[in-house]
Amino acid sequence: MDVWALASHQQIVDCMMLLSVLPARPAHDPQLNKAAYYIALEGVSGFALRSAVKRILQGSLGHGFFPSPPDLRLQCNQVMEPYVLEMQRSRRKSRIAEELPREVVHSDAEKQAVARIYTDFLATFPR
Repeated sequence: MDVWALASHQQIVDCMMLLSVLPARPAHDPQLNKAAYYIALEGVSGFALRSAVKRILQGSLGHGFFPSPPDLRLQCNQVMEPYVLEMQRSRRKSRIAEELPREVVHSDAEKQAVARIYTDFLATFPR
């Protein structure tokens, strides 16, 4: 299951039909009301929408009424919060790993040069 796949038009319609069992206040302009829900759900994943609808039907809003567009979007955002945090943590971890110093591999000639310099350095000290 892809939690990031955007909700399709059909998924939005299906979820709104499920929510329609809840009592709602009458819309002054049904077209405007429909547009408000589409704007609120723009960029929402199908997983978040289905999960939010389930939570709403289980009483997460604290009332038994049809959710407003912002209420529905907020529920979707709450569903996605742990996934967003995990993605941010993973990106941060990758960025840190990229910034760590890489293991340096020295050639034999470099190792010999350093050994010679070290030997010369030690020779400057009396024994």
